[in-house]
Amino acid sequence: MKASVWIPGAAVLTLGAAACVAANVCLNMICLPECYDEAHERARETNHGFADVLDLWDHVWQREPFTLPSGDALLQGEIIRNPSPAPGRTRVVVICHGQTANRIACLKYARIFLDLGFHAVVFDERHFGASTGRCCMLGQEESHDIARVMNFARETFGNDCILALHGESMGAASSILALQYARADFAIEDCPFASTEEMTRVQVKTMAHLPAFPILPLAGELGKLRFGYDLWKVNPIEAVRKTDTPICFMHGDNDHLIDCSHSKEMFAAARSPLSELHLFAGSGHAGSIVEHRDEYETQMKAFIEKCLASLEKSA
Repeated sequence: MKASVWIPGAAVLTLGAAACVAANVCLNMICLPECYDEAHERARETNHGFADVLDLWDHVWQREPFTLPSGDALLQGEIIRNPSPAPGRTRVVVICHGQTANRIACLKYARIFLDLGFHAVVFDERHFGASTGRCCMLGQEESHDIARVMNFARETFGNDCILALHGESMGAASSILALQYARADFAIEDCPFASTEEMTRVQVKTMAHLPAFPILPLAGELGKLRFGYDLWKVNPIEAVRKTDTPICFMHGDNDHLIDCSHSKEMFAAARSPLSELHLFAGSGHAGSIVEHRDEYETQMKAFIEKCLASLEKSA
């Protein structure tokens, strides 16, 4: 009897230990991901056809570095001053990169805004690039950091400036969440997720080939214990439901990391009639601007001009 009880008991303990190990691995993928350096990002952007943008960054654009404290992090970034700003109200955009990346990934988007007379603010999100921060939290703390940068932009360019947001992947989800804490006039969000729980659930099953249960609940509890990170708390779609900010969702319809259904769901929940949804055929995660550069820029500029016209009309 003792042996028969001990064997299944040992099996349960072994399975439990294995589940905890798997949950910890999943949590590390979220909170302690690889951090690419500037050389890596430059090589990637060059490979994607944006060497021209890097040349502008290196030799043409007027750049002013800044350091901002935000919570337990120090954010390092730069203001790109437009030598030919648009007349009228000052235009500024805050651009937010995705997980593993740094501010170099923002430059291809900054060029589009600069062409329209905007100044641009780019920065390394916490835990990435030159910024500090214990870990990545996929928007839980990053949203407050972005709000801090948005307020800094208004302090720099005037509270009445036209302030836009652009985010990619984690930066998109985080900047949507930031709309709860700071005011933007409009936002362009590329491949955001609507819910960390739903995104992670799919990734655990399809990429890690692990069962969502019990891995996700365990990862959620470990996240609270190790980092103060609440997996269930980060839900950008809730911020979408609460804001009147016009949001343009851009998403590749072949995105296997964050399915385009996330953008579809958030667009359906958007309150502003100016909001838009654009899906790019065959594009993977954050690949829409790479594979459909002309179309992406055309759609982006049209949305910006529409929002600027609406702001002018309501002034």
